[in-house]
Amino acid sequence: MMRKIFKNPAFEQKFRQDGYLTVPLLSKDDIQQCYDIYKKVVGEEFNQVFYTSHWNRDATYRRRIHDALNPLLSQRFNALFHRYKSPYSYFLVKHPHEEGEVAMHQDWTLIDEKKFVGVTAWCPLIDVEFHNGAFHVIKGSHRFLNNIRGDGFPFTYGEIKYEMEDYLEEVAVKAGTAVFFDHRLVHASPPNLSHQVRIAVGNVLIPHEAQFVHYRYNPQRSPSQLEYYTYNDEFLLEYAFGDSPEKLNFQKLVPKDNRTINLETFDRLYRTYNKQMPSQPQPYRQRFGGVKT
Repeated sequence: MMRKIFKNPAFEQKFRQDGYLTVPLLSKDDIQQCYDIYKKVVGEEFNQVFYTSHWNRDATYRRRIHDALNPLLSQRFNALFHRYKSPYSYFLVKHPHEEGEVAMHQDWTLIDEKKFVGVTAWCPLIDVEFHNGAFHVIKGSHRFLNNIRGDGFPFTYGEIKYEMEDYLEEVAVKAGTAVFFDHRLVHASPPNLSHQVRIAVGNVLIPHEAQFVHYRYNPQRSPSQLEYYTYNDEFLLEYAFGDSPEKLNFQKLVPKDNRTINLETFDRLYRTYNKQMPSQPQPYRQRFGGVKT
């Protein structure tokens, strides 16, 4: 029997089917509280075109943001989730700039995905649509492959990533409406071409009984295996992207058996879980003049 995620059965069904769900989360007062926190903690790094506070190398800084945001966010999550904890809260900021695209990707494997479902919450503090960097998903892609994702891993679908853009679906939401998505879901966002900074709050959510795990690909150690680590609920507060894994608890080496697929197989998988292709007014990249790199 699958471990329950949401308290609401309709939310549960849609999330498991599509890999994401939109839910009104923050009130106007909540949004103002998040803005007030942002103004107190904003630093120079937030002047980059796109920045998320969990990229910051300073654990004290990451913890200060988490400690300020988490009491509010965790209270809202508790009303929606069935025995999930929210061990990491952060900001994501996208400034107006033509180079602010966030490329297609999947989040890291953070828990044992054979037993549990990891969720990320992304909640903008302003209304968001295509022109200012709306969230985009490939619906159902959390069910395509069970590849492990982590430090040093190439994007599973890297060889067909531009062809996959035809399958992206825009998720336009109002201020305070959260996009909850499965860590395995393929997602992306275009640049912010408006005149207003797009600020969002983010949060990692995992089941109460789940433990953080971390996979690292180190070909110098073993080109055919992955390093497998575990850590407590402080993982994302104490470990920054690119840190040495010495502070983590090494468990073992596991086989590196991630699959790659061609576009034909991807299309077949997409149509297995979706009735029709998403409707786009024009090709994704053409809408913002993006260059393939």
